[in-house]
Parts: sequence; C-alpha cells; structure tokens
Amino acid sequence: SFYGSHYDNITVATIFNGLGLSLVENILDQVSAETIIIDKVSIDIILELTKNSRIKNLKNVIITGEKEFYKPNALRELENFFKVITFKEVVEAGKNSNVSTVEASEDSIGLICYTSGTVNSPKGALITHKNLVCNADVVFCHNFSMSEKDCFYCLLPLAHIMGLFIATAHFYFG
Repeated sequence: SFYGSHYDNITVATIFNGLGLSLVENILDQVSAETIIIDKVSIDIILELTKNSRIKNLKNVIITGEKEFYKPNALRELENFFKVITFKEVVEAGKNSNVSTVEASEDSIGLICYTSGTVNSPKGALITHKNLVCNADVVFCHNFSMSEKDCFYCLLPLAHIMGLFIATAHFYFG
C-alpha cells in the first residue's frame, strides 16, 4: 500500500501504534487523515478514539487480512462510524477504476514520518520522493550485495524511518 500510494502521488503518514492514544489522535488530526490502513492490533486503538469522538476527519478504514480474522463485535462497532473495506477489496476496485493518476515529482512529499517525540510530542518529518530513493540507494550501497537467493528480514517497524528505508532499498533494487 505504501508504494502503491506513491504511484498515485498520495502522501503517506506513518503511525507507530505504540505511541499511545493521545499521540495517535494528534497525528491523525495533524495530517487530517480521511483514510487509514490498520491491522488486528490497531483496531482497538481506533475504536477507543472513536468512542470518545476524538477522530475528526476519518471516513474510511482499510483492514489488512480478511474480515473473519477480526473480532466480529469490534468490526461491527467500527462499521457504525466508518466505511470499512478490506485491502483485497481496495486492490480489486483499483483494477476496475478509470480514475486518472497524478504523477509524483521528485520534490513532492511522499511520506510524513513521525519521530518518537523523545522531548515533546512526535513531529512529522516531510520526506520527498527523491529523499526516499536517495536513502534507499545509500542504504544499499553501504551494505553487502544481495542476490535472489537471499532473504530480507528487518526487525524495525516500517513506521520507523530506518526500517522503511531498508525495505525501500530492497524494493528499489529488486
């Protein structure tokens, strides 16, 4: 979803769900998020924020995996507030879409990556498409070479900037 979003010049904001309710709420508010992609772990955070009417702009929730993998009550509750669709349904809808895309320039913002906020609240670092590609290049150039027989395993979450750059490097170089 991250790389597909860039194809359509959609800016992505990463949220590490370990930040806590108030910081997740703050990030969603700062970026005016209308759509989020969540997993089974994150559904409880979104439901808690929804119960207290703390999510202002959110309209769509895309869930990873199939709906039967989620707690039925939690999913029904989420559907009371938002349009809920599976990632697979998004991919299928995209195959049949005739919406024209907007090509990203190298200077357009591709990512808003939030820091952990060691001093205060997390701050969003604006990363351009050129930054993403250049960092992927640097990560790969300063590491060993890989072949199609190698397996990539990264312990850093993709919401962490270095985890994302390492993953991007592997996609970038195939």
